[in-house]
Amino acid sequence: RERKWEEKDLHIPTRLAQIYGLQWTALGTKKRSRLSGKKKLWLSGAAILGLLTLCIPVPVTSLAPAEIVASAPFIVTAPMDGVIKALHVAPGTFVKSGTPLLSLDDTNYRNELSIAAQEHSVADARLRRASLTAFIDAATKREIAIAKAERDLALTRKNYAAERLSKTVIRAQKDGLVLYSDVKDWMGRPVATGQSIMEIASPNAMQLRLEAPIVDSAVLNIGARVRLFLDSDPLNAVEAELSRASFYARPQAGGELAYDAMAQFETPPPGALIEARIEARIGARGVAKIYGQSAPLGYWLLRRPITALRQFTGI
Repeated sequence: RERKWEEKDLHIPTRLAQIYGLQWTALGTKKRSRLSGKKKLWLSGAAILGLLTLCIPVPVTSLAPAEIVASAPFIVTAPMDGVIKALHVAPGTFVKSGTPLLSLDDTNYRNELSIAAQEHSVADARLRRASLTAFIDAATKREIAIAKAERDLALTRKNYAAERLSKTVIRAQKDGLVLYSDVKDWMGRPVATGQSIMEIASPNAMQLRLEAPIVDSAVLNIGARVRLFLDSDPLNAVEAELSRASFYARPQAGGELAYDAMAQFETPPPGALIEARIEARIGARGVAKIYGQSAPLGYWLLRRPITALRQFTGI
């Protein structure tokens, strides 16, 4: 301070200095206690056990959205250009071979058949007249061949028109389950020749379609084990085996890229009943777990960070 300290004032700073010094000593850095030999042994054992655990081989797995689809279905296509007039069966209906599935608008084709039939009648009448005239005038015999050719051409046109008219009613070529989106989606819709309209599939011939992520393409090996967990029955898994995987990734419905893969369900032994198969029907969706080759547990845990690090650093 500006004034000189007097003797009577020193006892107060002295007492404060003792208190502050004691508190400073109490708040000072404490020395860490050294680990005993027993603790060091336990920590070393735990570290070694952790390293050994990371070396345990485990299968590399991947999860992929999955859907049960028909195996080798019969594709019903439009035999010619036209407009769908009516659909005679609802989606999911079991049909026999020969059952009418749908009808195209036949107005133009009925008119073509009517005109072709009249042309055939005219050509046939000309042939008969030429044949009768040939008995009277020998010079008209050469017109018989021309009239006959015209009648044959008219008959061919008539048969062609009749065949096109018969194709306006599309019938089932095999027994099976009719699969398509909805009746409202196709009523009055124009279709081109060869355009796919619906499928006919056997209800027991099913396979699994997978949308495998790009980052887990290493597990897409032919013959790999696949376990399907259906959304309708997540507690029971259905076993399958990977049968095919595409070489190129394609955009899916959500916009992300994924590999298309197919898996075949395991055939149950005769007389056996798999409860999970009760819910396994065409169109059912779920999540499939694909099992790849074995790898250390450490790699399985750190594969995503390792991949991201390599992509970022380029090492």
